[in-house]
Amino acid sequence: MHTEIARTILAQMGGTGRVGAMIGVKHYAATERGVGIRWNARAKGGLNHVEVVLDASDTYTMSFYKIAGLRGTHTGELLPRVVVGGVYADTLVRMFEDTTGLHLHF
Repeated sequence: MHTEIARTILAQMGGTGRVGAMIGVKHYAATERGVGIRWNARAKGGLNHVEVVLDASDTYTMSFYKIAGLRGTHTGELLPRVVVGGVYADTLVRMFEDTTGLHLHF
């Protein structure tokens, strides 16, 4: 079930091929209710990771992170820099682009 939700979210964002090509995805990870995406491209505020989680209301919560220098020594909780809730499937791309300054389409 985990991978089904992750695949659906990635498809709504343009598919793994397009997303990967546009932002240089380093890693995708299916989570219990969503997907995590880490990328190489330079984004606003140094953001380089997003977690997209399906909410009970059938909308998404997008949590954006700046992850750097964790190399196994990080012991504290990693807090998101930006959290956007109530995101509808048809606005996932726009919200990602507005928040990161990166483009998922031409």
